[in-house]
Amino acid sequence: MTPAGIERLVFSVVLATVQVGIALYVYVHTRYRLVNLAFAVLGMSLAAWTIAIGLAHAPELSSLLVVRVAFASAAVLVLALLTFVFVFPASPLPDSRWYWLFAFVGIALSLLSLSPLVVASSTYEPDGLTAVYGPVHRVYAGYVVVGILATFLVLRTKLHSASGRQRLQLRYLALALLVPAVGIATTNLIIPVISGVSSWGRYGPIFSLVFLGVTAHAIIRQRLMDVRLIVGHTISYTAAVIVSGVLFAATLFLIAQPSMYIPELPLAVQLTVAFVFALMFGPLTGALRRVFDRYCYREPYDYSATIRQSSLALASTLDPQQLFKNLLAIIRSSIRPEFLIAYLRDEDRGTFHIMLRDDEDSGDDRPTVIHPEDPVVTVLARRGSVLFREAEHEGDTRDAIAALNSMRAECACPVIHESQLLAILVLGPKLSGDAYYAQDIDLLSTLAGNVAVAIKNAELYQRVALLEEQRRRTERVAESGALTAGIAHEIKNPLVAIRTFAELLPERYEDEEFRSQFGRVMMTEIARIDKLIDRLRGRGPAQNYNLLPLDVQIPLDEVLSLLSAKFEQSGIRVVKSIEADSTVIDGRLDDLKQLFLNVLINASEEMISGGEIRITISRRDYLGVHTVVVDILDEGSGIAEEIEGRLFHPFMSTKHGSSGLGLWLSRRIADSHNATMRGINRKDRKGALFSIEFPAHSER
Repeated sequence: MTPAGIERLVFSVVLATVQVGIALYVYVHTRYRLVNLAFAVLGMSLAAWTIAIGLAHAPELSSLLVVRVAFASAAVLVLALLTFVFVFPASPLPDSRWYWLFAFVGIALSLLSLSPLVVASSTYEPDGLTAVYGPVHRVYAGYVVVGILATFLVLRTKLHSASGRQRLQLRYLALALLVPAVGIATTNLIIPVISGVSSWGRYGPIFSLVFLGVTAHAIIRQRLMDVRLIVGHTISYTAAVIVSGVLFAATLFLIAQPSMYIPELPLAVQLTVAFVFALMFGPLTGALRRVFDRYCYREPYDYSATIRQSSLALASTLDPQQLFKNLLAIIRSSIRPEFLIAYLRDEDRGTFHIMLRDDEDSGDDRPTVIHPEDPVVTVLARRGSVLFREAEHEGDTRDAIAALNSMRAECACPVIHESQLLAILVLGPKLSGDAYYAQDIDLLSTLAGNVAVAIKNAELYQRVALLEEQRRRTERVAESGALTAGIAHEIKNPLVAIRTFAELLPERYEDEEFRSQFGRVMMTEIARIDKLIDRLRGRGPAQNYNLLPLDVQIPLDEVLSLLSAKFEQSGIRVVKSIEADSTVIDGRLDDLKQLFLNVLINASEEMISGGEIRITISRRDYLGVHTVVVDILDEGSGIAEEIEGRLFHPFMSTKHGSSGLGLWLSRRIADSHNATMRGINRKDRKGALFSIEFPAHSER
């Protein structure tokens, strides 16, 4: 066998061995997943094709059977390529009849490739391999082209709808599959068809190096197909030594072997260069090792600097969502776990709900709620320290570790303040594959302590905000008291005039002009009082503020029933949606009916041309404070800019003939229910949004 033939065969065997190794590693790692099986079939068919090409282009081993086997394995390879792209990342086999028709054609062409219908004969000449194609070869070529184009279209469609890490994985996949596919199709199909010579086909397997390199990179860096390929310390160090040794040896070879490009150097210069490279070998190896460690997520972090930065970032954050985002960023940049989930305790129910998560892959394996009786909660509350999967398997600890295993987590860290478990941090294995060292555990514990203090600060801030809101509410009540005094003064003025005339009436009864004037004044002032009373009558909240449990839907439905005829006459549609399991609050039926009546009448008066009023009832849970929110959205002209900041002030209105007391009194009713009420212009279209947020009824 010629040296060239031996080189090609050895290259093909080594390349196929690597392809089989990656395929088996991916399949064995998670053999229960269809995508891993599809990748294994793709890798095995690629390895079979690579061996067949190597044999076909070795002069002493080339034969017609080997060439036909290469065509048969290529047909399977195209089908495996399309199938893998279809099922990635976690889809079932497509039920499209076009796919199954393509699969049938692929299998049939694979079998026909072993007959003269695809390759009639082959000869190995000095210029290389030459094949004579059979009558079905054109169909075979069309099948390959269609398969590559279909793969491209499927990848393009998935890329368009994907996001985050999955989108990045699809980009790697497109590079790893389409570049080799186009290259192999060019060297092994297009050029042979055009030129009639198949000698270029021996270069086809070289393109599979792109597939191997990009796939390995995506597995190491992006956990492609949920596969963890760990590169240990020894491998990183060995790789650094090998690269440094190769550079050192290549340098010595170049200075010791003069050529037309590099003249012969004096011995002193050669010794100097060798000495310099010997001195640089250690630092170069260390630098390369750091590069490899960084690539494998093993870059060390500055513990002291991380603690300082985290203290500043966490202590000054009062918003829980932003607090956990900062925590996630700190842990991601230092410990680098595969995933992190933060569970925050619900003060009323005692359950732990997901506050923030960073686990795009396999998120369905992890619960969204952890109950107080869960062994993980019990063990963390008792131990007060980080729980690892490798901990002692005794009692409830065994159950807690089983729960961590079901989540595929490496550890759980408690966030405790004054013996109370506030939150749980669940971390996956480190991206580097290393264990959690003592420094990592200390960092987690310190971060958990900072988070506990920050959570309590946030709760304190929330209480202060509630007290501030109550203070403002008290000021509003004081303002209403001043208004009441003003209204009393307005009523007293006409009464004084009437009383004066009444006192003079016995003395001047015979005076016809006086009687006539008295009658006019009395009627005028009584009309004035009547008008003022009419503006207030039936619109103020009851003086008895005893609040009872009440479903907020009851007064709302009664008001909607009362106004149904008016809405129908005005061409107004009402759409009500309930987005809460419980809508029970503490309130008074009559007062709430008046509140909703005022708001809905205002909305209908603004909708002259009809339209839609949308009412939404939802529930909010924030830092242990539970509220029921009623949102009323109309399609009227919206809130005038000049009164937007004084919307709930008394006698504030832009409508002719309006008292301007409806919204003010509605706000008073909301205040008497410890509720907040706001009115803003809609952002999605013209109209106004009135939102009333009531404290939810508590059984305690």
